[in-house]
Amino acid sequence: MEHIIQCSSRPGALVLDPFMGSGTTGVACKRLGRDFIGIEKDAKSCEIARWRIAAAQGQRNTRIVAKVNMDQRCCQCGRAGVAGSGLCVKCAVEVATEQIKAEAGPLFKGAND
Repeated sequence: MEHIIQCSSRPGALVLDPFMGSGTTGVACKRLGRDFIGIEKDAKSCEIARWRIAAAQGQRNTRIVAKVNMDQRCCQCGRAGVAGSGLCVKCAVEVATEQIKAEAGPLFKGAND
């Protein structure tokens, strides 16, 4: 996985893994200096991923969205399927991306703005 991340992104890039599983992509991102957003609906897999990513070298920004409840609606856009934050996966990723951009400052200046 590290080879794929290294070949397909630059250091400081934001990598999204919508099916995080046990966090292999997140670990690779941490080791290679990439920011990472992981999404996983299985709570057990999410907890494993949290431990693995926390143990990886070079602590950087990580957001994990877990336990999607399809019976609730997003408080921001009204879509079905809400994570613990009250947001749907799409809105949670947008919010996390904006937070990472704000924390990174000049790294994202001009990118998609």
